[in-house]
Amino acid sequence: MLKRPRLSLVAIAVLMLALAAPASAHSSVVTDPQGDVAATEPAYLDIISAKITEQVGTGMLYLKIENAQAIPDAPAGFRAWNWFIHTTSGATAEYVLTVRYCASPVPACATAPRWESIVLDNTGPTPKVTFNAFPLRVDGAVVKAFVEPSQIGEATTFSWVAASRSVPAASATSPVADVAAAASFSR
Repeated sequence: MLKRPRLSLVAIAVLMLALAAPASAHSSVVTDPQGDVAATEPAYLDIISAKITEQVGTGMLYLKIENAQAIPDAPAGFRAWNWFIHTTSGATAEYVLTVRYCASPVPACATAPRWESIVLDNTGPTPKVTFNAFPLRVDGAVVKAFVEPSQIGEATTFSWVAASRSVPAASATSPVADVAAAASFSR
């Protein structure tokens, strides 16, 4: 007689756990060898993994770069972590998503010190830069970005590369501290 109520309670508990779990799908992950940055670069620019995940139910893309060492709250100089998004087979990334810290004003950072996010859109006749474009978070050795698909042209399939920088970038070919292998993503 007690079997049915117990079975019902177990089924309800399992269903509640499934519904409470964060929903995500369509992930793309790359790993990168630790220690492959120049000796002059800090270990917190040494990428050890990078990831892009579509967060189902939120309408957002979650981007993550994990580094070899925790990132200081206020790093010295200029520091940036990029995701280069290639939506076509062209040589230049159509979109560059950046999380960066500027310790002092330089031409690329008029206001400092501060953390900021940037979307560089190279799809038009002239590049379009949007500052403070998406929410960001730096937790220990991890840089996180939360990007709306509209910020990368609603692309459903693209290739991407993660990179870190210790100097401001004028283009996608500017020097980088570390680059993770290219990956593809589909949602």
